[in-house]
Amino acid sequence: MFSSDTSWHDLALIPVDSNYDNDSDFFSADDSSDGTVSIAESVRDYVYENGRTYHAYHQGKYALPNDEQECSRLNLFHHLFRMRLDGELFIAPVKDPQRVLDIGTGTGVWAVDMAEEYPNAEITGNDLSPIQPTWTWPNVNFEIDDVELDWTHPDNHFDFIHIRSMMGSINNWDRLFEQAYRCIAPGGYIEFQDQAADPHCDDGTLPAHSSFARWMSLLRLSSTVTGRAFDIAPHIRGKLERAGFVGVHQRVYKWPIGGWPKDQKLKNIGRCSAHVAVDSLGAFAMGVLTRCYGWAKEDVDRLVGECEEELRGGAVVDPEMAGLGKVSGTKAGSETVPLVPLTGDVNRRMMHIYDNGYFVYARKPFPGEMEAAAKTPRRRRER
Repeated sequence: MFSSDTSWHDLALIPVDSNYDNDSDFFSADDSSDGTVSIAESVRDYVYENGRTYHAYHQGKYALPNDEQECSRLNLFHHLFRMRLDGELFIAPVKDPQRVLDIGTGTGVWAVDMAEEYPNAEITGNDLSPIQPTWTWPNVNFEIDDVELDWTHPDNHFDFIHIRSMMGSINNWDRLFEQAYRCIAPGGYIEFQDQAADPHCDDGTLPAHSSFARWMSLLRLSSTVTGRAFDIAPHIRGKLERAGFVGVHQRVYKWPIGGWPKDQKLKNIGRCSAHVAVDSLGAFAMGVLTRCYGWAKEDVDRLVGECEEELRGGAVVDPEMAGLGKVSGTKAGSETVPLVPLTGDVNRRMMHIYDNGYFVYARKPFPGEMEAAAKTPRRRRER
């Protein structure tokens, strides 16, 4: 009776466009502006660290900044998700929703677009930072809230709960989904969207010693300090099932970084993703590396610069070729994390990188539905 499946899309080897120019994928952050303003004076005293601002409400829970540069990145990331879904906002079979919750709404751009497409729905977006617009559709409401605390929403209240780009943000996903289950009406849906934080390549152009690979590894290892996993996406399906949701469906897409694919759709996604990736380097690294590993701002800037050079098709740092040997480090989990980034001169090479994007949705069963399924003979249920 209850299906649970995974569909894989665009997962064949991606043909490479040998004529593409990496530098054409990038443009200035000034080309993308954001007009958001805060909505609560009491939480506008942002924390200033290393040239970026961070949320003051429940300070330190979220590692990413909330300044204008980050708002621009989030808005472009929203556009990237819609490109990946051919313009759609979600993949769940939601019909005529009346109450929708957007967890970790950020700049509120998804909630605003949702309100425009469903004018009869009441859209609520919550976040730790008041960076949402004050002028928007009348059916949108923004709340400054911490979703890791006890939810105050009534039982069976929402028709749809949306969670996107929350890697490294949640300490206990099981508890989050338990609360979501309580607050979703029977027959309502929940959907998770995020990347796996595990970059790949199919042709060996992403060496393990690259600065970009090291940057990603450091983020994943930070969960041993913060308890907030970055590589959570592949585990969401099982967590939704354990929370009691049924009809769990998972779609996985290759998500190229850079305009190297020959396929025009993937090329466009890759170009947009390349700009988001460059903006994400410092956004993710500064808070995580300075707080978790004690790095100096200058060392973070250095690593970010190396990663950006690699993404643009520049030098890939090789410790052995640079003659640096082993670098002293600090333990995080079972791996040694360098205290400072490595540098060196190597030949220029292009990296054909992609991550996997996970889109997972599930439904809350109707009363008696689970009991009926339990009473149905197994052989009959599997037909």
